[in-house]
Amino acid sequence: MSGHKELLRAYENFEADVRLPDSPAALYDPINYILSLGGKKLRPVFSLLAFQLGREPDQKALTAAYGIEMFHNFSLVHDDIMDHASLRRGNPTVHMKWDEATGILSGDQMLILAFKAIREASQDLSVLERFEQMSTEVCEGQRMDMDFENGKNINEEDYLEMIRKKTAVLIGFSMWVGAKLSGLSNSICEELYRFGSEIGIGFQIMDDLLDCYGNEKFGKRIGGDILEGKKTLLYLRCFNAASAKDKKRMQELTTGDHSEEEKIEGMLAVYAKYGIRESVEATMHHYFDHSDQIGHGIAAAKEINPEAFERLSTYVSVIRERAV
Repeated sequence: MSGHKELLRAYENFEADVRLPDSPAALYDPINYILSLGGKKLRPVFSLLAFQLGREPDQKALTAAYGIEMFHNFSLVHDDIMDHASLRRGNPTVHMKWDEATGILSGDQMLILAFKAIREASQDLSVLERFEQMSTEVCEGQRMDMDFENGKNINEEDYLEMIRKKTAVLIGFSMWVGAKLSGLSNSICEELYRFGSEIGIGFQIMDDLLDCYGNEKFGKRIGGDILEGKKTLLYLRCFNAASAKDKKRMQELTTGDHSEEEKIEGMLAVYAKYGIRESVEATMHHYFDHSDQIGHGIAAAKEINPEAFERLSTYVSVIRERAV
């Protein structure tokens, strides 16, 4: 039985052995490029750890994990175009290294490759249908995120639903499909989906916090969300709690002519006035605690290998240690 580090190596070896066509180079070179930039590979590792709850990962488990990671990177390529992002993992984004048309088309091909991998991993139609459902929700979440940029009267419930769709459902699916392919019962698969989804929401809130209070060694520019005017949970909670004067100040910092340093320091000062960091940290821990409760129920199931679930829980803890 393997821990997350061994499963990560196994996945990376599998991914390195996959050979995409050489031609047309302008279609496949960008795909090889984005995959070569690395990343944490959270989702394929989650899927392999979930598969291990039933039995040792095999070729179809690795194939499904590859499909999941390909889908994730497809979404990043298209998100970067929509966000006008210039860097991804410290390197030029696909559309900046090539052009937007290339980014769109190579991203489209990545989505096709993702569906192909999931289909090859399982002949069970329910697996492909669940992947389709998840893909739709991710697109809906991205559309909601875009609408929030210029939207008004956005509440916390809207934001949490957006991150559930944009981020959490893919983590939930990763665990669900791993368990499904390993032959575990439908009830356990559904509990693992809930387990992963709650973790996914917690992770996204954690990323929002790290953007303001983290360390740039994690690969995110501190204050990037503030500079982009994103309506994160921190912003929404502060705006709802703020006085009329401070609401005006927040809007002015978002749209006014200030230096980047002034915008970041000014917004963080307003957050501090209303205890937003501590409040949002509590919300993050609420989702992590709820995932723990679901996990206790999964661990108690007779069909689950307890050592395997301990390895899954350990990996979740490792990721959560990034939390502020």
